[in-house]
Amino acid sequence: MTPGLYSDQQVKGWKEVVSAVNAKGGHMFAQLWHTGCSSHIAMTGGANPYLRASI
Repeated sequence: MTPGLYSDQQVKGWKEVVSAVNAKGGHMFAQLWHTGCSSHIAMTGGANPYLRASI
């Protein structure tokens, strides 16, 4: 499973993690990437779950 950063609940969870890391002097960043055919159905709405960017 891939860690997400697209729902309100995930954003809230990541804010807690990042705040804890920052409090100890650490730094974090979010790397954007495409999950291709394994994209979660919640993001695709169930339509064309196997549609590729190259099509």
